[in-house]
Amino acid sequence: MSVLLTILNRADPTPTARSIVSQNISNVHILVLGYDMYTDEQQSGLRRFEKWSIGSARDEHFPKDKWLDDLDWISLEDRGVNLTFHHLNSVSEFDFDILVNGASVDLFSGSKEQSGELLRLSVDACESVDFVITQLNGSTINLKTGEVCEPCNLLSINEMIWLSTGYVALFDRFGEMEIGEAVKDWPFESSPLGKNGKEVTKTKRIPKDISELKKILRVPEEDSKDGSGYWLEYYTADVLATWPGVIETRRQMHIIKPEIDEFVASAFSNMNNQDKDEMQEFDWGKIGYKPPPNPEERMERENHLLWRNKLNKTWFLETVLDESIVKIIWTKANIMDVDVVARLGNGFFILCECKDKSINKIGHQIAERISSICNTLFPPSSIPMIVHSGNKSRNNGIPEVTWSSLCEPITAMSTSEHSLLKKLLKNNPPPRTRERKRKRKNPSNAELFDLISDLFEKFDERFDKIESRLNLFLDTSEEE
Repeated sequence: MSVLLTILNRADPTPTARSIVSQNISNVHILVLGYDMYTDEQQSGLRRFEKWSIGSARDEHFPKDKWLDDLDWISLEDRGVNLTFHHLNSVSEFDFDILVNGASVDLFSGSKEQSGELLRLSVDACESVDFVITQLNGSTINLKTGEVCEPCNLLSINEMIWLSTGYVALFDRFGEMEIGEAVKDWPFESSPLGKNGKEVTKTKRIPKDISELKKILRVPEEDSKDGSGYWLEYYTADVLATWPGVIETRRQMHIIKPEIDEFVASAFSNMNNQDKDEMQEFDWGKIGYKPPPNPEERMERENHLLWRNKLNKTWFLETVLDESIVKIIWTKANIMDVDVVARLGNGFFILCECKDKSINKIGHQIAERISSICNTLFPPSSIPMIVHSGNKSRNNGIPEVTWSSLCEPITAMSTSEHSLLKKLLKNNPPPRTRERKRKRKNPSNAELFDLISDLFEKFDERFDKIESRLNLFLDTSEEE
């Protein structure tokens, strides 16, 4: 009988869940220490962990016939794991007689004092105990022998998002390495973007024979229309799958709050906005319902939203819906969207925003948005990236990569250190600028990092001088 003993990671239960699935162990004991002192956020984390253990984020208020099986995962019971919680005030209250020879004690979670006490009491109670630490990639390190064991199983992306945030993720499709290998060196032509015949820099890279490219990428008909930039998402998901170190890529990750009130409010608000937008191919007829018109009597905005959400919720709960309609509503309930997500074997993630436009037309809001999503879903183990159709790559706070450069992997970049981005930018020529009266040499993208660092150093020096002069002035004023 195999046994695992560990402390619940109260800040984020993901490491505790990772420890369980990484090791092929049948009996798991979780120490929930000092629950009376848990904050509301930490109590919420424990509830998410309990829901995770049974294999679904669905609560009793969400009707089963309106839930999608794709949102669930394998429960611990189906994994053959017997889970026991121990609500204790301290480690010493645990009955260490439960441990058997060969038991594993994971010391990742808990304070240093708690881990030290757990180690000492485990040694006193059992002759042979393996003390391990589960790493970000799921592998475990045996602290006695130094042996590194590869994980038996990995948490799915959806499980990790639920455990860390309380959201669930709905995906479109996996990226395919075979397709990526076939298209990663696809030829392109540059398109000049200018007006009135003025000579401009060629700023956009357009795939040659894009119709053939879409066929190879298996882009569905609804995403293949002329002018549609969806091909870039399919291309990115497939090409990233060819990178060494990448173990999984997915296109279109929809992040959804699975609580019934928030779900209905988000879904029907998004559908209402898309129904009014001529560019969106959505109308209420697709789901057989349209919210009623506004009431004749004037209502405050907050009361109006409550009134409308109540009507929408009643229809959703009481109407028998085909599975196809339920799926449509779920795809509209997102509060966040990621075009492409790539999972690396070292435990990191790359989250991509894809824009079929030149780099100069990408506003800073896009970089801020994808960075914010990274910080929400996978802090601090995620790397934001923008893939675009411009003719150069650059770092503008985050990597902004032209699609034709994805053939060269940058998965060596495992942290946010700017120096690691030089590999990405080293082969890109500096942008062309118009000649001015005084000719200035434009630095390469790779040199920009050094220039920015110098600027910050000079700023610090000037600030110190200003501060010293200000102090001198104040001292002089006081003397007078």
